[in-house]
Amino acid sequence: MSEGFRTPSRRPALLWTLWILYVGAWSAALLRPEPAYAAAALLPSDEVRHYILKTVHVLAYLLLTVLTGALQMPRPWRWLLLLFLSAHGMGTEFLQQFVPSRNGSWRDVGLDHLGICLGVLLAWKWWFGPSAVVSANASTGSEAASATEESSRPVAGPPA
Repeated sequence: MSEGFRTPSRRPALLWTLWILYVGAWSAALLRPEPAYAAAALLPSDEVRHYILKTVHVLAYLLLTVLTGALQMPRPWRWLLLLFLSAHGMGTEFLQQFVPSRNGSWRDVGLDHLGICLGVLLAWKWWFGPSAVVSANASTGSEAASATEESSRPVAGPPA
């Protein structure tokens, strides 16, 4: 197969699709009354339900933050998405006051942000390492590899 006709990697599109679906599903779960009814029916006591649901808050935002760090984009845009996650945590808690059987909680906002912080720590190399776009372009583009090889070759001087 010719070098000029490489098929692009599907990984970035898959990650973006997964990210969008995750944000949509998590938003729906936070802004619908059914998950609260299901938790009340399935979990035996208020205390157990409280700890499980609060752990789910932390883990959901942790996973979403790790997924955000894995997206291939310039670092400033990734940090902008991190601000989106923060606003999402606050916004969904605000909107829950208008959902039957739900109520917003500053404690949940704090737990959401704990999950965000843990996600950044867990995916440290994606958040603070080389930009994903630069490394992806360098590793997949044959032109970039050949340009690097040519620039590292010594220039031939006049014969001595």
